[in-house]
Amino acid sequence: MPISPLRPASYQLIQESIIVLLLILLSTVQATEHILRLQGPSVAPDPPANAILISVPVNSSIVLKCERSSGLPQAQWLHNGNDLDLEVIRMLNDEYTSLVIDPYSTKSHDGVYECYAGSASASLRLRGEDIVVLPSGFRFCRKSENSACDHARACMADGMGRTSCVCYPGWSGESCNIPRDIQKANLINVPICSYWPPVITLMVFTLCVFILVVCLYNFRIRPAKHSKTLHCQNCKSHTYNLVKTNDTKEQPEKLDV
Repeated sequence: MPISPLRPASYQLIQESIIVLLLILLSTVQATEHILRLQGPSVAPDPPANAILISVPVNSSIVLKCERSSGLPQAQWLHNGNDLDLEVIRMLNDEYTSLVIDPYSTKSHDGVYECYAGSASASLRLRGEDIVVLPSGFRFCRKSENSACDHARACMADGMGRTSCVCYPGWSGESCNIPRDIQKANLINVPICSYWPPVITLMVFTLCVFILVVCLYNFRIRPAKHSKTLHCQNCKSHTYNLVKTNDTKEQPEKLDV
């Protein structure tokens, strides 16, 4: 039976379709999408302090979209209250004014992302997580569960929904919100200059020696001046007595004459 010449072409078409499907699936797995919805101009702005915390894997691809209702102007984005750094965040000119973060970096991309149009706004907080091996029976936290951890590398929950935090270095506590005592001690006890304690000690010692020398000098000089004054007073009284005696001796001689 002759082989149909269309068979290799059909095989090639099937292979290309499978490759395209795998690429689509791979891109959807690697890129995590988060949507912020602006309902209308009457909606009160969402304070960034109340933004939902979302944990994202480090080095992953993140897409943020801003959906706005009809009648709202073009949406704008802020990162931690400032304009976007377009060197590390790519903004698409589509209907959602999407942001693409690829790859995600904790240093450059952590923080609050706020989408606003007119008086309506919505925000979320992204926090990068390193690869953490979860214990048996645990899973990563979902959306609102992440708020249980402050300074944590990862948030995990057991089958009962109880959360646990893997803290960053220097933080402790159930919610990773207590600085370690070692860091507190370093911040408080580090001197301004490493050599100031011996210098001040030497200055105080020199001042004490100087004061002691001055006191001894005054103590030795004062008795000498006092004795000299007494000696001078004795000399004056003795001279006066001699003069008076001589006068009394000379007066009788004058009478005899």
